[in-house]
Amino acid sequence: MTRSVHLVLLSVLGWMAASGTQAGSTALGSVAATERPYTATQVDSAKVLATFGLCDAPQNADALPTQPVAVEEDACTIYQRYEATSNQPTYGSSCGGFTLAFGPMGDLKTNWKRHTLKASWGEAPLTQAQCSRARLAAVAWGARCLNDACSNTQWERIDAPLSKKATWSTNQNKCFLEHQFIDIDHHYKTLNIDVIATLQEGSQAVRKRARASIRAEKGNGKCVSASQTARQTPVQAASQAGAAYTPQAKP
Repeated sequence: MTRSVHLVLLSVLGWMAASGTQAGSTALGSVAATERPYTATQVDSAKVLATFGLCDAPQNADALPTQPVAVEEDACTIYQRYEATSNQPTYGSSCGGFTLAFGPMGDLKTNWKRHTLKASWGEAPLTQAQCSRARLAAVAWGARCLNDACSNTQWERIDAPLSKKATWSTNQNKCFLEHQFIDIDHHYKTLNIDVIATLQEGSQAVRKRARASIRAEKGNGKCVSASQTARQTPVQAASQAGAAYTPQAKP
């Protein structure tokens, strides 16, 4: 009986996700269904904890651009980049942490196929004494375009959830703690990264502020081979396009 109810709930939530992400194009200046798609009441009974305290589906964004993100150029690429740091330690709902999204409201270029999502420490730089007690967990998602107009989308996870402790570099006298997810194969309407930063204090892992960034790019034709090689090594994000998922949201 419990299993039957669960399957029915998943089917209903899958239908809601499909109707939210396949509604067509979204004008700039309005929040897209892929950026903040769900209400707490829709998914409250379906929240599932996944690896490292992260959620098993993309979360509503805590931070997202409210106007088009500028297109810039460096030596080899034309790119857009959006980044933010949580104002305070973020506890998510029953899972997840600080979530950053970049999509239609920021005019994410859906015809570009190279994306880098990064998670890092958002507090003051870690000291050597703190370094080994800090941990960062993150998971990246993308609403992949299913047609040329990107009016139909399907959420997929970009690589597996990651978690690791910080490491101290004696040579650089610096603590390193970062995750990076890369995709070079797909077009996305919205990208999403969820980050949990913690510091072990006594017997407890205390939540701390996290930082995240999302970069979309394409080559500018000036040094294509060098740029592509740099972005592809290592290819950390073989996208995992799965079946329908259970949508989740922060209250």
